[in-house]
Amino acid sequence: MSESGESKSRRKPWLASLLCLVWPGVGQLYNGSPLKGVGLAGVSLLCLWGMGEALNATVPVLSQSGRLDDATLIAAGEALKPALVWSLLFLGVLVFSLLDAYRGARPDARRR
Repeated sequence: MSESGESKSRRKPWLASLLCLVWPGVGQLYNGSPLKGVGLAGVSLLCLWGMGEALNATVPVLSQSGRLDDATLIAAGEALKPALVWSLLFLGVLVFSLLDAYRGARPDARRR
């Protein structure tokens, strides 16, 4: 068996998944899929940027009035919808990254 074949057989699915918890895409890099890893990391970064921008847009809505009445809470809820969408997108990328890294590190996945 070649040296690269031996290193591939030592990849651990649990470690690939754990690395994805550090940052989505790192598990794919560990598995030897650099394009997929960089792509997932980039999409994750985009999601976090979008979430931050959406939350930043909510601050003026909350600070416009000095009190929390129904109208202010409704406006803040409307302003938070984009942040929720970005958060769900990030969660989807994270789950996909975890499952893909786990499957990619399994010995039976490397034979294909």
